[in-house]
Amino acid sequence: MFRLSLLSSSAALVLPAAFTALCAFAAPVDTISRRVEVSENTACETTESCSLLGASLTVENYRVNFSDGASFGTKAHVAYETSSLETLEDYVVVQFIRGCQFESSRKNGQVKTEHSIERELFGQIVPLVHPEWIVDSTDRDPVYNSASERGVPRHHYYRWNLVPGSFEKKTMRYYGQAKPINPRLYVQDLPGTAFATGTANNESAKNISLEFRSCIYKAKDVPEISVPENLLPEAKPVVCFDWRSSFIYDFERRLFTSQNGISESCR
Repeated sequence: MFRLSLLSSSAALVLPAAFTALCAFAAPVDTISRRVEVSENTACETTESCSLLGASLTVENYRVNFSDGASFGTKAHVAYETSSLETLEDYVVVQFIRGCQFESSRKNGQVKTEHSIERELFGQIVPLVHPEWIVDSTDRDPVYNSASERGVPRHHYYRWNLVPGSFEKKTMRYYGQAKPINPRLYVQDLPGTAFATGTANNESAKNISLEFRSCIYKAKDVPEISVPENLLPEAKPVVCFDWRSSFIYDFERRLFTSQNGISESCR
């Protein structure tokens, strides 16, 4: 059994409106909320995973500020630490996803919803609409952040940082390019951004309504080739973390809101 602890901070509960699309140039970024969940592997004998010392989830909701508005998104990091460098590859992250990203628009009081956003899933380009839980992987290996189509090992794109505990890009290194100093690796997820454009009588928005479950498994228990619907019922995760990215535009109030569960537009 893992022992869990939770830290969180929040700068806002309701998100103000966004009136611009994404911009290719750098813009100021504000953290809206931050949550850290830490697990210690205190009963490792039951899962035969005593080389795994612990794991953590760090989730941040952020706002990118532009001169004419803002966009909103979520950034998540799942990290784990082992007893030695040699045992890092004994564990992997498998992530499950449910929900969708969708476009909505209102013109002359009429609201329409469309699903034209696509993503790569197990080597195929598919609509980003997942009403039921599936494995979240771009290639046929269910391990998150794997890249089997490139012929590299499972952990090649796992990350570590020159600064212990940091996720900063400038001090980040890929495991496949250089081995870490300490036995700690992490993966990163940026599900996308939400934003709105237009005027009150003719407005459109890109919305995000996604739920995630990020789990640490023993690598030997996860098949190297699978399908999205295989939720690994025969493999037992050592620990799982739940998180979400939810930014849904309210045309009446002209602002983004966040909700528990997935939007009806995703079902």
